[in-house]
Amino acid sequence: MTKEEMGVDELKTLKGMWKRWLHRDIIFASEVVIKQGGQSHDGEWDFLMEEWKENFYIWMYPYVKRLYETEYITEQEAGEFVSFAYTLMDTALDAIRLLEVPDNEES
Repeated sequence: MTKEEMGVDELKTLKGMWKRWLHRDIIFASEVVIKQGGQSHDGEWDFLMEEWKENFYIWMYPYVKRLYETEYITEQEAGEFVSFAYTLMDTALDAIRLLEVPDNEES
């Protein structure tokens, strides 16, 4: 296996880890929303986006950066991974928001 193939293989592993990480949070949020009868406050789950970004930059990004610096992956592959991670964050938050029933109470 070449260095480049190992790099691509590592990115696949990281993608799977990131998917599972966000999936866990979606499951948790869905359980909370269901317990609340679908009721939640607008933007209640927005904090997850900041949490995910922080976790990404603490846990994933340094490894991807190192793969790039050691020429296991290309700049394009690194960029595609970051784009994938951010798109998945948006998708996960949208999925959580779809679980919510709008609160029709007037303020």
